[in-house]
Amino acid sequence: MDDYRITLTKRAREDIIDIGDYITFTLLEPDTSGNFIKDLRNSISQLKFFPYKKIKEKFC
Repeated sequence: MDDYRITLTKRAREDIIDIGDYITFTLLEPDTSGNFIKDLRNSISQLKFFPYKKIKEKFC
């Protein structure tokens, strides 16, 4: 099985940080923010093993 390399653009990395900041500081939900970012990063990292895997609907 081939492994693929996942590369996030600078804009994508900034967007992830902005989403986390919005959830933490605007919605005042730091635990939700941390969980969301952790889950998102885990889903992204799974793409290097399963590049055609459907992303969980909670991110759509």
